[in-house]
Amino acid sequence: MIETSASPTAVRNGGCLCGQVRFTATGEPEIVGICYCKDCQRQTASAFSIMAVFDQSAITMEGKLSSFTTIGEFGRPVRRGFCPDCGSGVVNEADFFQGKRLVKCGVFDDTTWVKPILNLYCDSAQSWQVVPETPLKFAGMLVPPG
Repeated sequence: MIETSASPTAVRNGGCLCGQVRFTATGEPEIVGICYCKDCQRQTASAFSIMAVFDQSAITMEGKLSSFTTIGEFGRPVRRGFCPDCGSGVVNEADFFQGKRLVKCGVFDDTTWVKPILNLYCDSAQSWQVVPETPLKFAGMLVPPG
């Protein structure tokens, strides 16, 4: 759990670039992490993706998302939700994180609270990328549950 000085029930809003998709995240994320895997690099057209993990029930969506499904490292689907108009990535849902939504941190209206403590797929980071020292740092993905 992320420590904040916010109210006991934090409410964070966000949306895509064009504003057609809006969402509200209620409560604190379970964890905030950075992923350097090749799929995240391709999906963001950048060097990494920063995501906050929330229970699905904590996220209220307005507008329509399109999705693209890939198969993750352990053979499980990863659904990447994005705005069909502007293409902004908004949320991921992965069978690896059942019951969770991984919200792309760049789409929150206020990102001052974002402090990643997890780094995944560090071995896939770009050669020029400086991977920050965090309490949880892994060469690849965590071992899947069950």
